[in-house]
Amino acid sequence: MSLPAPADGTMVLVTGAASGIGEQLARQLAARGHGLLLVDRQAAAVEALAAELDGAARVEAEVCDLTVAAQRDRLIARVQRDERRLIGLCNNAGIMLVGGALDIPLDADRAQVAVNTVAVHHLALALAPLMVRRGEGAILNTASLAANQPLPGLATYAASKAFVHTLSEALHAELRGSGVSCTSLCPGATDTHLIDTENGQRAARWVPGALWAQPEFVAACGIEGMDRGRRTVVPGLANRALLAPLGRFVPRHAGLPVIRGTVRRMLAAQGR
Repeated sequence: MSLPAPADGTMVLVTGAASGIGEQLARQLAARGHGLLLVDRQAAAVEALAAELDGAARVEAEVCDLTVAAQRDRLIARVQRDERRLIGLCNNAGIMLVGGALDIPLDADRAQVAVNTVAVHHLALALAPLMVRRGEGAILNTASLAANQPLPGLATYAASKAFVHTLSEALHAELRGSGVSCTSLCPGATDTHLIDTENGQRAARWVPGALWAQPEFVAACGIEGMDRGRRTVVPGLANRALLAPLGRFVPRHAGLPVIRGTVRRMLAAQGR
């Protein structure tokens, strides 16, 4: 119940592969000799990465906007007809919008839900049967420490990651004995493109420097979790020792006012 070793005629699918954690998942899996199908809506970036990594093991790119159901259907159909066996799925693509739930444009917030939850659900449940039928494979769904508590100012993002985390842990239990595992990757603050917006940069200043992780480290932890068939991976000692338990065990009535106050100060500092 772990990620199979690289072999001719096999591949791992990675979404959100053009940058951040997804790019590092692609690079580290390719370094191990895995064939890959890299998925992103940024055509130039994902095609350039696939061309760079293509070698002894075949690495291909697929341009796909995961907010669009028809494009997800085409991606699934491509995997189903590919002569290579799917042995791994990294559902990594994500959107993080910072701000009050009523301040974020609704269409943008719905796109966040589509990428963070609907696409993860769609790809995991459509592609897992391919691996279950062969009795081998590993799924990695990128959730977040934000999955452990409501976050005013990141309301939809935290809710979407709670969905991913809960779904992943339940699938892990259901898949027991099938030869296929499902791992929930729950990073804390990570230096990726998700904080590249002006609001994201300002929000990032509220996170102590010691709690930041680099995408290379988070990706390595995720792949190790796939290797071991683990249910949940929380990268970083501080996250495991402090932040994850706080989210799970601090009562909501005590934690929410603190979070709300912090977010209000953060938004005030942004002039909002």
